[in-house]
Amino acid sequence: MDNNNNKRDVASAMFGMAVGIGLMALLSFMFKPLTTFPDSELVARAQETQEVKAFLDRFPDAKMSVDGQSSQVTYRASRQDYESSSGPGTSARQLVLTVTVEQSGRTEASLVCGGSLSTRASGNITSHIEYTRCLGDRQ
Repeated sequence: MDNNNNKRDVASAMFGMAVGIGLMALLSFMFKPLTTFPDSELVARAQETQEVKAFLDRFPDAKMSVDGQSSQVTYRASRQDYESSSGPGTSARQLVLTVTVEQSGRTEASLVCGGSLSTRASGNITSHIEYTRCLGDRQ
């Protein structure tokens, strides 16, 4: 009789553990926060930022792309032919503004001047956009 009670106790414990694990998995799935916004929402939130407004004012032909997985909107301005220290038309550069939209709705911007030597702006990104010479003389 003790053997049957032990088997029932073990079966009950295993059943209880299985139900508990199932409930934990269900609850974690139900209350999991959304990790991304729809692309249209990412673009709308990015376009509200001072950095994007300044970038598009200065570089109206900038190309935009959206990466919904990383919640980022990227704007690229490029110039293939500009005068550099090595002479006219010898270098290609691009200025890349990336806006990350966090789950809270807060945005964070980064600015990179890319080409043969890449540099990342820090501090006041809007000011860097307004005064950068990344693509040659001020446009």
